[in-house]
Amino acid sequence: MRNDPYDVLGVDPGTDAATIRAAYLALMHEYHPDHRPGDADAAELARRVNAAYGILGDQNRRAAHDRRRGARTARGTAAPAEPGAGVGVARPAAYSDERRTFQRSFTEATVRYALVVFVIGTVLLLSLAAQ
Repeated sequence: MRNDPYDVLGVDPGTDAATIRAAYLALMHEYHPDHRPGDADAAELARRVNAAYGILGDQNRRAAHDRRRGARTARGTAAPAEPGAGVGVARPAAYSDERRTFQRSFTEATVRYALVVFVIGTVLLLSLAAQ
């Protein structure tokens, strides 16, 4: 069984919400850990069914999943369906080198000024306490 929510629930992508809910309830009734205590495989399957219904049971999340699924099909590649499965994929830099240099120098200057203010405040407090 693959990790695609439709495969996990055993429904087709064009299935309506009521049928998806019925499939979810039937699978959870069959594999829920309360109905099968001590069965690790059933508990794992129940977790996967729950995660699949979390995606397909919400209209917005299902639409987003279908868009991603359609894009994968159009490319002809199978991208991971679970969150975090694409970790390590190279991404373009979020900021330019110039922007990162500016941020670094700004942070360093801010820390220096904060340190100066802290030292001056400490000296003033100590001089007031000595009086």
